[in-house]
Amino acid sequence: MFRPFDIASELGVPLPPDPAAVIRFMVRRPLDADPGTKHAYSNFGYCVLGRVIEKITGEPYEAHVRKSILAPMGISDMRLGKRFPRVGRPGRSATIP
Repeated sequence: MFRPFDIASELGVPLPPDPAAVIRFMVRRPLDADPGTKHAYSNFGYCVLGRVIEKITGEPYEAHVRKSILAPMGISDMRLGKRFPRVGRPGRSATIP
């Protein structure tokens, strides 16, 4: 799922591929093992869940999360996390060792 260059190249879409392109790419991939025989974590379900939330609410996923989840908790600023820590970012809840 985190292979934007492969996804864009295979599907002939611009970078970065949108969630719909990621889903089209992923559903074409064969399973790594027969169901129930091996466990492997994947974020793909969250990508699909985001699209379901958009369909049901009629809002972009980020806007819905900000309005319906973060705002009621008093959270006014959110950024997507990255793999590496950003030292000195105000309001950061944790640092990755």
